[in-house]
Amino acid sequence: MAVTTKPVAESLPTELKKGHELFKAGKYDDALAEFAKIAENSPLNAPALYWKGQALFNLGRNTEAIDAYEHALKIRPDYVDALSSEAVVLITNNNAFDALSLLNKALKIEPEDANLWNTKGGVLAAMRNYGEAFSCFDKALELDPECATAYYNKGITYITEGKLAESIAFFGKAFEVKSDYIDALEMKLRVLNELHRYNESLACYEQMLNLKPNAVDTLLGKGGLLVNLGRYNEATQCLDKAIELDPNNATAWYNKGNLCREMGKRDEALACFNKATELKQDFAWAWFNKGAMLAGMNKLEEALASFNMAIGSDIDDGMAWVEKANVLARMGKGDEAKKCIEEAKSLGVTAHCQGCQGCHCGKKTPTS
Repeated sequence: MAVTTKPVAESLPTELKKGHELFKAGKYDDALAEFAKIAENSPLNAPALYWKGQALFNLGRNTEAIDAYEHALKIRPDYVDALSSEAVVLITNNNAFDALSLLNKALKIEPEDANLWNTKGGVLAAMRNYGEAFSCFDKALELDPECATAYYNKGITYITEGKLAESIAFFGKAFEVKSDYIDALEMKLRVLNELHRYNESLACYEQMLNLKPNAVDTLLGKGGLLVNLGRYNEATQCLDKAIELDPNNATAWYNKGNLCREMGKRDEALACFNKATELKQDFAWAWFNKGAMLAGMNKLEEALASFNMAIGSDIDDGMAWVEKANVLARMGKGDEAKKCIEEAKSLGVTAHCQGCQGCHCGKKTPTS
């Protein structure tokens, strides 16, 4: 669930401004120290206690954050920001029922607050009360048509209901009203990929790269999609840029290896897989693909070593055992190949090695 943070009023008490600047800069430990000092010196300073809670929440200290909000509410029972912020912490703690109670209290005080309606909608969605959740999101958007997180939360709720196609428009609208809302684009992208609407996915990648042109993960995602679509020249540009930006990124080298393999550039592909496994020694799929390349080049000993590394890296796919069996069978080691096939079957893979006569795994040798 996404929550909109309300802007801090210009009338923020002078004594809190230093702590708030630290908070905005992401220096939560320093901000906490500042707010705690003020709260200790002024025990009835509800805003100091509230901001202490905010700092604690951002440090992952949820129980202490709730205590700070509760203390602030004892001083000011109508402190809406404290009520809504405590509700958000409770949601994080999977305590939707108490969160809903706090939000209802807050809405009695400020019934025209779009952010409160949006947050309540998120809580109701977490409770699987989707009809009321949508009503709350709609109320938030009625009060504030520019509430991007309400559109986003509607999209998330549609996904939760299994209505993927319906969610797309709401992520798009969230980005439309908040042009730097990259989380909305990422969710839209995930849904489009899930629905195999790849041309629209590429448009999402472009929008994301317009916001962050040097985002390596986005370049890798776009490059991988272009590989799958057979658009190799464009994929090469994406992956080369990713490697230029982050030459120690094992995934970038792995993706480049897959691209080179698809283009028939075996030596370059092998070099890329070598680099990927050099950078990340437990990169199971890089070892697997390297093994496949080596087996295709008839370098059986090296291929066997690569498949062993893939299996040793806890690859959760029985095909690594099948490919190892194939190599062993080609090396005339039928008994060892048979054992590999049994391992593959234990992982749910129904397969036979290519040298079936040699390993006696029960399938006739295929004819070409």
